[in-house]
Amino acid sequence: MKILDFEMLKNAYLSSDRKAAVTIGVFDGIHKGHIKLFHEVTRDPGLESFVITFFTNPKKILRPDSFHGCILTQKQKLEHLEAYGIDNVIFIDFSSDFSKLRGDEFFKYISSNIAIAKLIIGSNFRCGINASFTAAMIQAFFLGTDTETVIVDQLVSDSRIRISSSYIRQLIIHGEMKEAADLLDRTYSLDFSSSKLKQCDKVIIIQKTEIIQLLPPPGLYDVLVKDESSIINGKLKIDESKITIRLEKVYGDLKNQEIMIIEKID
Repeated sequence: MKILDFEMLKNAYLSSDRKAAVTIGVFDGIHKGHIKLFHEVTRDPGLESFVITFFTNPKKILRPDSFHGCILTQKQKLEHLEAYGIDNVIFIDFSSDFSKLRGDEFFKYISSNIAIAKLIIGSNFRCGINASFTAAMIQAFFLGTDTETVIVDQLVSDSRIRISSSYIRQLIIHGEMKEAADLLDRTYSLDFSSSKLKQCDKVIIIQKTEIIQLLPPPGLYDVLVKDESSIINGKLKIDESKITIRLEKVYGDLKNQEIMIIEKID
């Protein structure tokens, strides 16, 4: 899987003999709706697949007071995308300047540097200044060109709730981990690969300031640590300043693993 920078796209090496299938989104928390997009973008083996996404969730730049952390770290996002067979990931370094870019300017740039045969977007996708460029406007932009625009309807849950990262974020904030896992492509997991932690035997302590991900509310949670050969049960306690993890047996380097939060028990 190739990782490219949006600003340097015009100078990057791209396959000249293959056309592309492209999808675009924040993808902070890969859920069932995103999976539909990934299946569509990798459906045709004759097309090179591209995901255009962001280094930083735009909400962190635009609405920092209401942003409580990402669902996926960049490392996790890349692991997810590679697992779905994506050929190329283009990262946008979102900024206040980028937020002023018009939607038609954005698509002129990517279509002049990638031979897009198929563009796959969700029906609720918006981009450009003030998120004013809608899916219908994008479809009209490419009308009469060699680019087919595929608009994928937003999925709804069994309880008729529209599945979105924003909704999953609220589930996590309220500690509803099983409900979040039902909509995500896997159990919500914390990535400590870039965190400072203290480990003594079976107990690990991490300050909350070390965590860039969204945390559920204070309380006690059942967790699992899983590697290629075993699954270790444990308890995770979140208080006002730190996270304490107690595992059933001594584990190796936790920084190379993830803590899967199963459910809130107290």
